[in-house]
Amino acid sequence: MKHYSKKDWRVLLLVWIAILLPLAFGFIAIHIQTEAALVISGWISLSVALLLIIALSTLSFPLYYEIETTGLRIRSGLLRQEIPLASIQAVFPTRNPLVAAAWSLDRLQVNYQLGKHSLCALIAPRDTNSFLYELAQHDSNLEIKSNALMRRQSL
Repeated sequence: MKHYSKKDWRVLLLVWIAILLPLAFGFIAIHIQTEAALVISGWISLSVALLLIIALSTLSFPLYYEIETTGLRIRSGLLRQEIPLASIQAVFPTRNPLVAAAWSLDRLQVNYQLGKHSLCALIAPRDTNSFLYELAQHDSNLEIKSNALMRRQSL
């Protein structure tokens, strides 16, 4: 089942401001036309805004998380990441602001082990309880404890 990303209006607002400010400055600078340097900076600003729009589009659409029989697939635009279910150690809520495949700060941190390397992925499924439940169903060694998922310790 696909779990789409939760969208936080504050994160979306920051992204839109980051796009609209250089766009607005570029249009204003080009239309004032008082100094050549101002017009050039306007065109540079428009170029930056266009690059931001292209980058966000190619890295953010589509954005979903899919749980399959052997792994958790994270799709964020052109980027794809596959985390084997057997490598997942814990999944728990976080508000970590690091760059992630998520449009919300209300996230889940997926801790997993690949060889000797401990890694993590930050995701933000719309329905975290449904996501955790489905993940636990696909791997019998993962159990839900309060609002987190933990790997059972072997004796």
